[in-house]
Amino acid sequence: DFVGDVVKFVKEAASFTSKHYPERSGGIFIINAPVFFDIIWKVIKPIVDPSTLEKVKVLRKQEKILAALQERIPMNQIPPEYGGRGLPLGNSEEERYLANLMEHNTFHHHGHMSPAEQQRNDACEFCYQAALAAANSQKGAPATSRPYQK
Repeated sequence: DFVGDVVKFVKEAASFTSKHYPERSGGIFIINAPVFFDIIWKVIKPIVDPSTLEKVKVLRKQEKILAALQERIPMNQIPPEYGGRGLPLGNSEEERYLANLMEHNTFHHHGHMSPAEQQRNDACEFCYQAALAAANSQKGAPATSRPYQK
């Protein structure tokens, strides 16, 4: 059942996060969550660490979202989708890098090259970086050129 799976996932994620990343977040914004999220949130709130719980804000409505984000984020960094003047969602360098890494990991997990790698017929930047690091860690192994090409 979907709700049960969501509750289980959020409980596990909250537990993992509080164990491995205590006090790492300055604020947690849950934006435009569907109405049924309120039911799930009521189940989960009792197991969330109190110091984390006070950082969580569930936000709906454009003006409330923008006001809450502005408390912590400059307007030029808030995406226009939320009323700011920053880059649109998905267009920052970090978001593109993360999207590329996720695509890489998904394709390689299944033993395939990503479409970008197929087009280049070459190792992707992530495989290249990993191979370069491995070459650097081996004594005497030169790491001045691409370690391999497909």
